Amino acid sequence: MWVWSSFSFLVISSVLTTCGVYGAGGGRIDGLKIIYAVNAGGEAHRDIHGVIYEQDRSTQGVASDHGMRLNIERAHPNDEILYQTERYSPTTFGYDIPLKEDGKYVLVLKFSEVYFRSPNQKIFDVVLNGRHKVVSDLDIFGSVGFAAAHDEIIPFEVLYNGKTLLVGQHSSDIRKGNIRLEFVKGYADNPKINAFYVAKASIEDIPTLPPPHNTEDENYLYSEDDEDVRFSQSDIGYEGATRLPVLAPSRSSGKIDVRSGPASDNPWDDESPITTYMPIFGAVGAFMASYLFVRLCAKSKL
Repeated sequence: MWVWSSFSFLVISSVLTTCGVYGAGGGRIDGLKIIYAVNAGGEAHRDIHGVIYEQDRSTQGVASDHGMRLNIERAHPNDEILYQTERYSPTTFGYDIPLKEDGKYVLVLKFSEVYFRSPNQKIFDVVLNGRHKVVSDLDIFGSVGFAAAHDEIIPFEVLYNGKTLLVGQHSSDIRKGNIRLEFVKGYADNPKINAFYVAKASIEDIPTLPPPHNTEDENYLYSEDDEDVRFSQSDIGYEGATRLPVLAPSRSSGKIDVRSGPASDNPWDDESPITTYMPIFGAVGAFMASYLFVRLCAKSKL
C-alpha cells in the first residue's frame, strides 16, 4: 500500500510539473516560474500564492522554531510559518542557488524579529555571489518592529548562457551553475533568514506585504515576564539567549547605546550652594554643642 501511494504521488507530481501547475524548483506564482524556495529552519510549506518551499536541509548554523509561539503581523495566517522558523549562525552562512538559464530573476528574502524588542540589537548584511551587497545593515526590528513580517526584494539578471550574474550595474561570474546567497555577520548579534525564494520574473510581478504599522512606540525593555518570550529547555542558547535588558537607543544616534534603564533626573540640579552644604553646617554645629555641654558638665563637678 505504501509503495503504491508513493508511486501515485510521484506520478501526480510529474504530471503537475509537466502541465505547469508547479515547477521542480518550488511552484509558480500566477504562471511565474519559481526556481528555488526554502523555509529556513522549518518544514516544507506551500504558501497562498502557490510557492512550494522546500524543507531546510542546511547543516550550517542553527535551525530554530522559537517564533512558533508568536503571531506574525503582516503575514497571512496560512503563511506565518514562513516567518516563525529560521536559521541563524554566529558566523556568516548561506545557501547555493541553482541558476542555469538566462533571464530576469527576483530574490525574495523573508524575515521577522522574534527575539529582540528594540532596534540596533541585530544588524547584518546580505551578499550575492561573494561580491554584491544586496542588503546593507539590515535591522529587522528597526524596520517593522517585533514579530512582524519583512520582505527584501532584489532583482537581478543571468546573462551569457548562465555564466554571468548582473546585479544593478555590477557583474560577477557564475560557477558550476550556482550563485551563493550569504548572510554576513555584522557588528550586532547573528545573521539570520526565515525563508526565501528565487523567481524567474520581473520585480513588478512579485506579491508584496501590507504596509507595516507604526513601530515608534515599541522601544520598550525586554522582560522575562512577557508570556510570548518565555524560554523552554530547547531554547537554551537561542541566539545567545543570556542577555542583559537594554534600553532602545535613539534612532537618530546611529550608535548602540546599552543602558540598564532610563536616565533619571539629577536630584542636585536645582539645589543652591547653601542648601547643598546645609547638612555639613548642621553636623559641625551639633558637634560644637556636644563639646561645650561636656566641658560644662566637667566644670560643675569640680
